[in-house]
Amino acid sequence: MKPTISRFLAPMQSIRSFSRSSTPVIYRVILTLIFIFAMMVATGKPRSAAEATPQPAKTSSAVEVENQTLNYNVYWRTASAGLASIRVNRDPASDQLQITGDAHSSRFVSSLYRVEDQFESLVALKSFCSVRIMKRINEGRRHRETIVDFPPGQKTAQLQDRNLILPASPIRKAQTATPGCVQDVLSALFYMQTQPFTVGKSVQFPVNDGGKTYNVTVEIQQRETIKTDAGTFQTIRVEPKVFEGLFHQAGRMYVWYTDEPRHRLVQLKARISVGTITASLASSSGTPAGTTAPGVGH
Repeated sequence: MKPTISRFLAPMQSIRSFSRSSTPVIYRVILTLIFIFAMMVATGKPRSAAEATPQPAKTSSAVEVENQTLNYNVYWRTASAGLASIRVNRDPASDQLQITGDAHSSRFVSSLYRVEDQFESLVALKSFCSVRIMKRINEGRRHRETIVDFPPGQKTAQLQDRNLILPASPIRKAQTATPGCVQDVLSALFYMQTQPFTVGKSVQFPVNDGGKTYNVTVEIQQRETIKTDAGTFQTIRVEPKVFEGLFHQAGRMYVWYTDEPRHRLVQLKARISVGTITASLASSSGTPAGTTAPGVGH
């Protein structure tokens, strides 16, 4: 075996060993960008529906969320782990924003554990509250579809989960209380685009993935110059405080947004015990979608 392959394979085997003794969420975090998003839910601090109510909206320099396509190269340490893309479009059939994301493992990673995942989030344009999140998971032998609806005004999360391998099997259903307006695991990243970025301040908002609601705090830390395959960007680094509460592994997560009113998502990085996972912007395009959200900075 060539040394370069050997150096890559040994740590990959450690990932598989690590994942067998950890939750499925950690496994997904390691293998795909989309589940780095999911950490914002799975590792936050749980709150009751009342406790998770966000701070009252404040007047801010809220900005438009663009129609945009963002393509990312995903790396584990220095090796290519796959590709991910996110598309944001105004849904012509309703007053909603449609956010779709997909992740594909690289050929080598797929030889160990294939990932072909798709997410779709619908967000109310006026309030920027999540209306629905759909996740179609194809990972190894695991093939499932999960839909979580957040009916406006009902303060509930209504989950439906089905096994795509056994379509005749019963659909699992559950309903939990929410504080009302929540973000899902995909809309949360774009909700941040609408917020004022003041270094030293933080933003807090509730996130729900069909179970308990979690209050996520995002620290706005510092300005940095970031170079990716898409170019060099002046950015603001933020840190979602997700390695707390139910997630008992050490780690940190960082997200870089452009330091201009659009706050375009440039890079994500998760530092965990088996190494660093980075999703770096490879290319992008976009035009204004004509929606704003209230500021919740504090």
